[in-house]
Amino acid sequence: MVDSLKAAKRGDATGQLQVAATMTWAAFSCPDAISPVYDNIASVWLGDGEQREIDESLPKAPLKEGFWGTYWAIIEDSKAGVIPSKANAQITSLAFESHPDFVSIAERSAQHHSRVQTALAGPSANGLDPDMLKSCPAGSLGQTLYSMIVGHGYSQELVDRRLHELSTLPESLRRVNSRVLHMHRPWQLVAGYDTADAHEIAFGGFQTAQFGLNQAAMVLASFATIGCFLAPTGFFILLYLIAEGWRHGENSPDFMGIDWDSEWDHSIDTIRTRHGISPFRSVFSKNLFEVFGTPGA
Repeated sequence: MVDSLKAAKRGDATGQLQVAATMTWAAFSCPDAISPVYDNIASVWLGDGEQREIDESLPKAPLKEGFWGTYWAIIEDSKAGVIPSKANAQITSLAFESHPDFVSIAERSAQHHSRVQTALAGPSANGLDPDMLKSCPAGSLGQTLYSMIVGHGYSQELVDRRLHELSTLPESLRRVNSRVLHMHRPWQLVAGYDTADAHEIAFGGFQTAQFGLNQAAMVLASFATIGCFLAPTGFFILLYLIAEGWRHGENSPDFMGIDWDSEWDHSIDTIRTRHGISPFRSVFSKNLFEVFGTPGA
């Protein structure tokens, strides 16, 4: 993978396709390969860390013709923009429909992810209670989140519908994804990510490192594949943001291991200090895409 990564970073079109293909394979076929693949991306793109070998004996589900037909149809529909937000649901459901072996492989991968062991061992997490958040002190994480929820038109019905969709997954996958669904926004705030497009991409890398979330890896793989059809600069920026988020997630404490129910009344700065959390910093502006548009478009 090292040669294709180096070629991709130089702007070589074949290298970029090879990297996107490897990311797609890891996300949709071999979840245990996600960690070494992303470590290698970060090592080449950021110039830090060691290259890791990918064990060829890792369990994998074959990606058959039906998968590729649907996948490329989604990519074609999304090539007009870097963030195929409307296609995310299709992307994340595709793997679980493509091959019956994938669900059991992904379930075992979730069970063995070192950063989510605490969450899997403990009781199932409850959802966010807007009334509880509203009662939190001014300037607290809870009050900040409540204001954000109100401002964005929070819909419990939408959350409930997504939780219902997750109910068909095996226990470990369901619990990890339910916890991320509930806590996505507060974790994003504490980790220092904005809702601008560049930060959303980087936060996908953060989540993948923290939780081994193959759904996030699926969406990032689709971003990279779309990026192959943009100018080389566009692909470079996408992979750089993903690599920054991945390293940040690796270097941050385990978010699933924090007792968040005891943190709602504290400010975000206080929570960061208490747990040694450094907010995300990127070499790129968070409003990169909003200001300059899609790279290469």
